[in-house]
Amino acid sequence: MVKDSKNLWIISPILILLNNIFAIYQNIYLKPFSEDEFQHVHNAWNQFNGLMIYRDFFDHHGPIYTLLNSFILTKINEPASFDTLIIFRHSSFFTSLLIFILVFLIAKFLLKTISSALLTTMVFTMWHIIQATSIEIRPDLLQSVFALLGFYLFVINQKTTKVWVFVLSGCLFGLMLCCNFKSIILLLAIFLFLLSEYYQKREARSLQIGLFIAIGVSLVYLVFGIYFYSQGALNDFLYYTTIFNFSLAGNRSYAYIGMQLTSLNFLKDFLLCSFTLLGVFSMQLKSSQTRLLLLCTLLPIYGCFKGFFPYYCIIFLPFMSIFTANGVNNYLIKRKMSQKKLVILLLLGLAIFTNNIKKVKSAPDLKYLSQKNTLDFALQNFSREAKIATYHRACPAYVFNKDIDYFWFENSDISRVTGRDPFVVKEGTEPAIIVFLDKVYDPLNNKKKSYLQKHYQSVGPGSLQCIWLKGSLKH
Repeated sequence: MVKDSKNLWIISPILILLNNIFAIYQNIYLKPFSEDEFQHVHNAWNQFNGLMIYRDFFDHHGPIYTLLNSFILTKINEPASFDTLIIFRHSSFFTSLLIFILVFLIAKFLLKTISSALLTTMVFTMWHIIQATSIEIRPDLLQSVFALLGFYLFVINQKTTKVWVFVLSGCLFGLMLCCNFKSIILLLAIFLFLLSEYYQKREARSLQIGLFIAIGVSLVYLVFGIYFYSQGALNDFLYYTTIFNFSLAGNRSYAYIGMQLTSLNFLKDFLLCSFTLLGVFSMQLKSSQTRLLLLCTLLPIYGCFKGFFPYYCIIFLPFMSIFTANGVNNYLIKRKMSQKKLVILLLLGLAIFTNNIKKVKSAPDLKYLSQKNTLDFALQNFSREAKIATYHRACPAYVFNKDIDYFWFENSDISRVTGRDPFVVKEGTEPAIIVFLDKVYDPLNNKKKSYLQKHYQSVGPGSLQCIWLKGSLKH
């Protein structure tokens, strides 16, 4: 009976985990693309065509993702195609599989059992934001691979005297930052943990580990600094990946949006959040490992509420999932075996409520098809040399074309941060091709739409009417 129960709590998480992975994979071909996905593919396209990130086109993420994707473009026979987006989504999916494996390894080390590690991994794939973003083309996934690798090396070597292990861990955290600088909040959590350990135990070792990690981070930045210096883009690299991000974090409108969207995502996973709290209370709060997990969870959550948007939750959900799994384990699984059937029903109900079992689709979303048709139309009717003025990233027509003052922040408030209006065309010239989608009904958008309706014609397939043309289609 006991053996059967143990097998049950290994088999059940595996089955739910496999279902979740399948539900995530199918989104590659069914889920509409986010604006960010078009942006990152376009950045790779610019780099692929000889432009230099930061120096020649705007971005404030780390350089690794753009450089990597531009390299992948060199290996694709026909890079300017909708299939390229699908290739990048597959790359994101396999990156997510690496994340799942690392979550399992970290949970196995901290919670000591395979069943608890499987439960943690299952929970991680249940979060709404994980299911929504695990196939998306964005640097947050690759960032999380480096973050979790660095964290894993850090926690399993707490008693080692090998300096190089912590330098290597720091290098991985450096690569994390060079994917997305906002992940620095996780590194800050680790440094705060080491500082608290020093004050509690008065052992210089904690400070030494922090120093070795800092050296590893610095080595990575030194390598990228030398590279961008050789390209005449060192100042741009340092400014847009650090100073610009700090100034952006102080933007109140973005903080409000981040708080609103993050709260909404947590509400969608109310049951998981409830078990998270139960898991925290059931762990030994005086334990060093618990304090580390709490810091790596709470500090990034604070960052999300400061405007780091829902998909930034990927940075702390692995650690939060450990608490959640611990809550499920203590308040469901460890109950009397006479209640086994009720427990199974509750667990499956939790799985169905929080993942995509009931949302499995057999056909692509209509918006997905509209995006594909719009991009295909642009590829067929516009030369790759044609310059397109991009006023909305939600329209994919610009992805494989050159820019006219490409600046992918559409929000007018961003001009307060940058001192630059993204809607002013240089030298008063009128671009021949504009991509614009009236997503938000406000005076600024209405004014632009009225101007376009008067001076341009809307072309391309419905229902995503976002290409505005001045003249003929021969460009």
